[in-house]
Amino acid sequence: MHDSKRGAILISMHMEIETTTVDRVADLRFLYARELDDIILYEREIQQGQTRIYGMRGGGVLVGYGVLHGEGEDRSKIVEFFLLPQYRCHTAVAFDHFTSVTEATGVLARTNDTGLVLLLHERTRNIAASHYCFRDAERTHHPVSGARYRGITQDDLELLTPIMTTSQAWPFELSDRKALDTWIASNEGRVLEDEEGIAGIGAILRGYNRPFANIGMVVMKRARRRGYATYLIEELKRETYALGKIPRADCAHWNTASRSTLLRAGFLVNARTVQGTFPDPAQEFHSH
Repeated sequence: MHDSKRGAILISMHMEIETTTVDRVADLRFLYARELDDIILYEREIQQGQTRIYGMRGGGVLVGYGVLHGEGEDRSKIVEFFLLPQYRCHTAVAFDHFTSVTEATGVLARTNDTGLVLLLHERTRNIAASHYCFRDAERTHHPVSGARYRGITQDDLELLTPIMTTSQAWPFELSDRKALDTWIASNEGRVLEDEEGIAGIGAILRGYNRPFANIGMVVMKRARRRGYATYLIEELKRETYALGKIPRADCAHWNTASRSTLLRAGFLVNARTVQGTFPDPAQEFHSH
């Protein structure tokens, strides 16, 4: 029997896959982050225990791990899959074994996560792209006369409650005043004001893999198409660097206004998120 085939059989027969914690795969995730050299989109959810994490052991040694998450309440899509380099010649077999044990339904990956996105194209169907992911490329300067950028404090609670608890604050929309109070305490929120009041709301989202932070913003309807969005992004970028972080951003594929704003503020498209579903074995059988 050829050595590579024998190794593949041993991988599938002897690899143990079991649920684990983020702390137990921290060293492997450090290596994954080094290879990716980018923000890990679901890092905050992983740290908050909102994902399913599995360790892969061969001969009692931790050789890899995988993370399952998804959109909304879904926890069935593979969003991270990592094997130590010396085991990657058996990636396909290990991946198939992993998907079987975890009962994963598909893959959600970024196009610059080359290992996982290749598996997505090889193993899934109904592949579709969604979000755009951005990296900072240049410093731009588009100030708006009379606009003032500042942090959000507890003094803003009354002012922000009628905004942040409604859809006009999307993607920062919060359920109620208590949730808003908690968000203010996180010190992630920023506002852009003019003579009429709040013109825009921004955020510097920390808690991602170092040295990255994710930034986002929303501009009030009455202040749109006046340059506020670009200026707010520029200020969020400036402060992110001052905090010792590298800014990243993303937006939905349909949000052409946000995409144009990010490009105008010096960001470039770095990747896209793509997802696909595993074929139903019964349908595959009957199709043949």
